[in-house]
Amino acid sequence: MNDLEVNLDEIFETIENDKDVNLKRLQRYISQPSISAENNGNYEMCELLVDEIINIGGSAEINAGVDFPLVFGKMDNGSNKTILIHSMYDTTPHHEEGWLVDPLEGTCLDYLNFGKCILGRGVKDTKGPISAVFSMINSYKKSNNKLPMNFLFIFEASEMSSGSLPNFVQSEKESLKKADLVYWPWFTERPNGTGVVWLGCKGLMNIKLRCKAGDWGGPANGEVHSFSSALISNPAQELSLAIASLKNKNDTEININNFHIRDRDSFEMDNQLIEKLLERLDPKAMLDECGSLAFKHNSFEEALKSHVLKPEINVSGISSGYADITGHKAIIPSQAIANLDIRLVDKMTPKQVIDSIRVHLDKHDLNHVQIIWSEGGYSGGKTHVNNWAVKELINTYKEMDMNPEIWPRTATSIAVNLFTEDLNLPWIGTSPGIAGNHHAANEFLNLDSYNKSIMFMSRLIYNLGRSINESRS
Repeated sequence: MNDLEVNLDEIFETIENDKDVNLKRLQRYISQPSISAENNGNYEMCELLVDEIINIGGSAEINAGVDFPLVFGKMDNGSNKTILIHSMYDTTPHHEEGWLVDPLEGTCLDYLNFGKCILGRGVKDTKGPISAVFSMINSYKKSNNKLPMNFLFIFEASEMSSGSLPNFVQSEKESLKKADLVYWPWFTERPNGTGVVWLGCKGLMNIKLRCKAGDWGGPANGEVHSFSSALISNPAQELSLAIASLKNKNDTEININNFHIRDRDSFEMDNQLIEKLLERLDPKAMLDECGSLAFKHNSFEEALKSHVLKPEINVSGISSGYADITGHKAIIPSQAIANLDIRLVDKMTPKQVIDSIRVHLDKHDLNHVQIIWSEGGYSGGKTHVNNWAVKELINTYKEMDMNPEIWPRTATSIAVNLFTEDLNLPWIGTSPGIAGNHHAANEFLNLDSYNKSIMFMSRLIYNLGRSINESRS
């Protein structure tokens, strides 16, 4: 492609002139609920995105999916390069207390010390990044500049795990393999203006552990008075033993054999990148982001390596018997249930995780603890720092006068492996954009950084489009 066909200055000027247009696009997305947990508005959001793709000259359709619908779109711009934009259109519910504005209106105001912001559900996660993508494409077209890449689009519902994505990727494998890379737009800029690059993500699966009274023991006919506790087993205590056995006493290491096989191919490079991160990161700032006063590890280095390199098992909830801070009921409950979310790294599979936990529980004489799994979930995945697409991503940050942090992996869960492993495509993610409070009240996006993200994406596809694709590894 001839570089003279693209004039970035014209595109940037269009972006500046269209600030109100691009803001209204985002506000339109926010005003359309798409809440998977409530089965509220997902199809209508898909229709909105289909219309968006058609309006820019592409074609699109809604795929019914396994759990929630997804959008598959195509846009041929006559390029020899194709980028697959993968994102999610759904959000978490917006009923938290503390909202300063209507979460479905996209109100603009001065927010805390973040300057002029737009507040609303999805401005960070992930309607803001999707809006930036379409604003970028429209800026090319409105300024009469040729788009340097063809586009494929997958917009899915991912808040309750990407249930529809694996089957869709398999069914459209031949079409998707025509892409040269996958891009996940996501706002990662720190409030001080530092960029953040992700080379990959952890996977995610959700399971339940249940211990129910039965032939093995416990009150088989329902809860009973605790005066029998010296005579019969307690499902709540048995479940507690099961949970405690999964990790060491400090909650820093997983004690399950064959749970995780270390990826030695990238171990040395990952550790080099972490060493550089340790020189740049502020431990207190990370704790503030977590809302905590202390790490559970002995050092920040241990904490960061665990956060980036290792899988994790988290107990997100336990339910059993009677628990009230102001009262008491002396009983032995008849069952206990725990919800666990597990973050997988590369080379792990959900089935392997289930099998290893089952063997572990049986080995500890806890075969009466049941594992409940709907067969959902996905593995982790990442792209090497020396891949051509990663180099262009980092180069684009530098052209925007940003020296980004480079993370081997983020604990954020995205089904990267479906593209890196199943399709053998490089995956890149992130963009400027100062945003926060996703999954919480007053989700926000700084408006100047929203504009900056559109400019970044415009420059990124220009750099990717003219790059020589030497390898797909």
